[in-house]
Amino acid sequence: MKPDNDKETKRKTKRNSDQLWDEMLKAIVERMPEQLLPLIEDVFQVRYNEGTKVKILPTSKIVPKRLPNRKLTSIHSDIAIQIETDYYHLESQLKNDRFMVIRMIQYDFHLALSNSVTEMAPYEFSLEFPKSAVIYLEPNSEIPDQHVCHIIFPDGSKHDYVVPTIKVFDYDFTEIQKKHLTIFLPFLLLKLRPRLKSKKNPLSSSELTDFVNQIILILTTEKNEKRINQSQFEDYIELLDQAACRVFSNDEHYRNQVINMTKSTIILPSERYERYEKKIAEKDAKLAEKDTYLAEKDALIAELRAQIAEMKKENK
Repeated sequence: MKPDNDKETKRKTKRNSDQLWDEMLKAIVERMPEQLLPLIEDVFQVRYNEGTKVKILPTSKIVPKRLPNRKLTSIHSDIAIQIETDYYHLESQLKNDRFMVIRMIQYDFHLALSNSVTEMAPYEFSLEFPKSAVIYLEPNSEIPDQHVCHIIFPDGSKHDYVVPTIKVFDYDFTEIQKKHLTIFLPFLLLKLRPRLKSKKNPLSSSELTDFVNQIILILTTEKNEKRINQSQFEDYIELLDQAACRVFSNDEHYRNQVINMTKSTIILPSERYERYEKKIAEKDAKLAEKDTYLAEKDALIAELRAQIAEMKKENK
């Protein structure tokens, strides 16, 4: 029995590890949903104005279960959002799944039922499916550019249900920075995982340093350009640390190397308070200068008016 127990333990550990990446993506969406806008533009070619509200939709649905002893169960999709009148559904995956399109149809159908049923006329309705895509996080040469299912309706008409795939590992730093796909950054360390066991092309400490520095540089640029704030910057750094702990779970040296690099980017609360106090002092000084200027201006105006009044008296 022990080997079977060991196998089951490893399977559960792997499943939980995979779920952690889903949780990281969901954390970004929950804390800063506007980070999805550049991704929506890149995948679906739909652009929204800066500041457009992104509404997060519930993703847990009650559905019939196939098992005879249980009539109902739940399905949990990853990310469902509404932007203006448009609906989107995104699923994240580590490994390829040949049946992914079937799952996507199931998710999309229930999302459509929950959010976009419109009565057109008596006994006539429209049902709008969300725009959906699958995000693949880990390098894999077998992932297709799209998932396709040929749907045949009772009247014989056919429709191809096409779901595009997003391969994070195919994006380089230049493209990520240009398109502001900051949401990808915490997952880029997965690119390095295959090299941890490679004998022909092992990962070196200097390469890891350069790699992490590029991630931090993009984050810093996004912060300086006010696309993310300091708090969001620190959220991304925290997620990068979590990614390092997972990718380098068996390599303490690499894990600590990443964490030591990210530590210096975080502003401590005491330092933040000092910065706030300095800004307040600077504003107070400017206001004091402004008050002094206004007082001097008022005095000058009063003096000029007095002189004008005196001149008028003399002219009389």
